[in-house]
Amino acid sequence: MTSGAQPGGATLEPMRLLIYAPQPLLARLLAESLAARGYHTQVETDLTALAAADERLPAGALLVTSSDAAHVWLSAQPPVLRRKCLVLGDGDLDRFADLDCRLVSPADSLERIETELRHLTPAESEPRQKLLIVDDDPDTRATIREYFQALGYDCRSAANGAEALARIREETPQVILLDLNMPELGGLDFLKMVRRLDSSFGIVVVTALHDPRIAARAVAAGAFDVIEKPINFQHLAYLVRIQISYREMRAR
Repeated sequence: MTSGAQPGGATLEPMRLLIYAPQPLLARLLAESLAARGYHTQVETDLTALAAADERLPAGALLVTSSDAAHVWLSAQPPVLRRKCLVLGDGDLDRFADLDCRLVSPADSLERIETELRHLTPAESEPRQKLLIVDDDPDTRATIREYFQALGYDCRSAANGAEALARIREETPQVILLDLNMPELGGLDFLKMVRRLDSSFGIVVVTALHDPRIAARAVAAGAFDVIEKPINFQHLAYLVRIQISYREMRAR
């Protein structure tokens, strides 16, 4: 079950990715491939058009193909922008190593490119979004936490619904990632209880229960969406970004 829109017809964008490649065909292939993986891509083939890149990437990243001109341009940029940059090149990447960018080769798979994009450092001026991970399995909590911390999120965790309520009282998260089958206070009971207290945060259910009736009950109780284990982390990150964007839009 996947939702790409919110009530009122507002469709929200995933993470923005600005691609610079002087070769139009390469730029288009990169844009189409990464758009299919949930990124909102924009292409520039003229390096001078990147002058305002820092303003255009408040919540995104920059993918640059290596060249002498790209190296000169990146060398003149502030560190906060270079840390958002992934350089794609073949055999001439060493000169970019001292610019604090991440580096990949054209021979690398899209999975490798996306892994590097996930590890780009968030801008220093951006507040870290808060996630609460609620799951009774410590390995699952650790895996989800590691993934989202690499994306720049501030992650907290709880082993059951009762512990999650205590965490929420300490600090309200932007999004909760919630297991259903837990001791003490299970996911469905937690959903019903927490929605009576607060509706300001998003909730995505992450469950091993492959039952559409349970998924429907979770959504009816206040979850934004339900995804099944084993976790598709790219899709889960996309749902988290949608929830955060929606709440930021409502707060304006």
